[in-house]
Amino acid sequence: MISLSSLNHYISDMKYLAFVLLFSCLNLRHLKAMPKNDNSINRPVLDSLHRVWKFKKIEIIEDPSGANRSVSIENYDLWDLTKRDTLKYTLKDSLNVTHSIPYKIVDNGILLLLPENEQNIVLFFKIAELNADELKLIMHVTYTQKGKTKSEDIVKLIFEPKS
Repeated sequence: MISLSSLNHYISDMKYLAFVLLFSCLNLRHLKAMPKNDNSINRPVLDSLHRVWKFKKIEIIEDPSGANRSVSIENYDLWDLTKRDTLKYTLKDSLNVTHSIPYKIVDNGILLLLPENEQNIVLFFKIAELNADELKLIMHVTYTQKGKTKSEDIVKLIFEPKS
């Protein structure tokens, strides 16, 4: 039979162990969020989506049917993803104007939350690559045309960190 004092001591030890485990888990999560060092060039590598990105170039993705594709998209300059629920962006045509749109991170991509009047289209940017030097997004569009829902990858947008 276990005495009451032994049981209280055991519970106290378990609470301490739970605290240590919780602290260790939080500390590990914090360490994972810290910048990694790339020893080959000895500089911090920030593999975070949530920062300011400068538009670099666009690559048109071939239409699977082989049809010629003509694409017209915004002439982006900067994408600011530092706020984790609002994309702020500027266009090269109007550098002094900042636009914004809410977004969510879903299935390894950025889902733009378009206004109610644009519910017949879904804009999703799949994260194709994310590293310290580059962000590659594939613009995936789902839309309804003549009563049929279509879904396709349109372009790859390539960004670099804003310096």
